[in-house]
Amino acid sequence: MEPDLDTISQVLEVLSKGTKATNGAISVGDKIKTFFKSSKSSGNEELEALVMELMSEVKDAKIANLDLKEQLIMLRDNAMKANARSEDFDRYELWETPTGSIVYQLKKMGDQEEPHHYLCPTCKEGGIKSILQGHEEYRSCPKCETGFKFKKSEIIRVARRQRSLDDYRL
Repeated sequence: MEPDLDTISQVLEVLSKGTKATNGAISVGDKIKTFFKSSKSSGNEELEALVMELMSEVKDAKIANLDLKEQLIMLRDNAMKANARSEDFDRYELWETPTGSIVYQLKKMGDQEEPHHYLCPTCKEGGIKSILQGHEEYRSCPKCETGFKFKKSEIIRVARRQRSLDDYRL
């Protein structure tokens, strides 16, 4: 499962805010340099205002960078979960039951410790690992309740004994 577009958009928005705040801090820094280079220093009030503006811009940049860091950590965690899920799903292959149902079955591997089982194809395509439950003839998904036939049912015919009229004596 890929990281969703909303998460990526949020990261880009936070990155944009951080960039604007950093650019603002750089701009204020340039103003302070110009102020000190100018021959007519008008006093401490203008300098104090520029320093306060710079401090505000730096604070905004720090907050934006913290938000960006949180978003990137969340994006990394989502990517790691998606990668782990993908690796787990790679252990399965499509399989057609003798009755024509299509399910995913665990691939046969040499040192396999878990029992052989089947996954619901509908749930798997939605990123959910749902193991089919049931018996050798019929299994169903506990999540979406879709059923799958695995073996054709044998019809048992009961031979009836024909009764004659003599069996109905009074």
